Amino acid sequence: MSRKQDAEKARYWQRTIREAARSGISIREFCRLRKLKVSQFYWWQHRLKETGQPRTARKPGAHGGPPSFALVSQEPGATDAGIELVLGDGCRLRIRRGVDEAALYVIEEACQKYACSKGCTVVTADKPMQPIDKGLPGPGLLAQAASCKYGDHLPLHRQQQIYQRQGVELSRQTICDWMRQSADLVSPLYELMEPRVLESKAVQTDDTPVPVLDAALPRTRTGRIRTYAGNHPYTGYDYTPDRSREGPDASPREFHGFLQADAYSGYDQLYADLCVDKRVSWPEVNGLRARR
Repeated sequence: MSRKQDAEKARYWQRTIREAARSGISIREFCRLRKLKVSQFYWWQHRLKETGQPRTARKPGAHGGPPSFALVSQEPGATDAGIELVLGDGCRLRIRRGVDEAALYVIEEACQKYACSKGCTVVTADKPMQPIDKGLPGPGLLAQAASCKYGDHLPLHRQQQIYQRQGVELSRQTICDWMRQSADLVSPLYELMEPRVLESKAVQTDDTPVPVLDAALPRTRTGRIRTYAGNHPYTGYDYTPDRSREGPDASPREFHGFLQADAYSGYDQLYADLCVDKRVSWPEVNGLRARR
């Protein structure tokens, strides 16, 4: 059966199931009157409940993004065959994809000055609020730089090259300072997210080593980023400069439930002090079996 035939059959059974629900009689009686198989009725009812509505034809603009419309026309005239063409009532639609590259622009904010008619004082209007005080970027530029770096894994030096192609010179150090100040701006969100993650019945945690620049050392040192994932759609991150026990003890002090972690000994005191049940990950269980 082709996809088109399957969609038509699904729409037919969808209408039939709706009629049965509105009829007010039992499904067996409805199937007897319509000469349908009860087993087939239940099968289609279960299938439509799992898969949702049957697929319909795509509409203009359904490919993602806001739809745009362009009318393509030509002057009516005679063809090579000598047939006169006239403008009809309809048209033929063709769908394509397009993209508009994000463009940088400059916003000039003019703060009006007001002077007393008697010449006693001059007052200047307050400037609009800025995400970074006396800073160059607007909120949209900060959000794009942060989303590209942390969401799309686009390093700052590549973003610098993208801005250069658009005719804007921004140093990597400048963008790095923007990211540091953006972290301070979103810190209230982190303070709201962390306790909600720790409200979960079960939390999974692990640490990842990251190289950290240190002016006191001729090389990078190893820091740790710890993740805390619970029943919420977001994940909490916590940075510690090393892998000491103070790292695991810092964040989950208010947590009571099941904590899934590896066999790192830094968690042992946490299990002993708090009402936390230990759950070992499967790779660690396999490691324990191998050592035995």
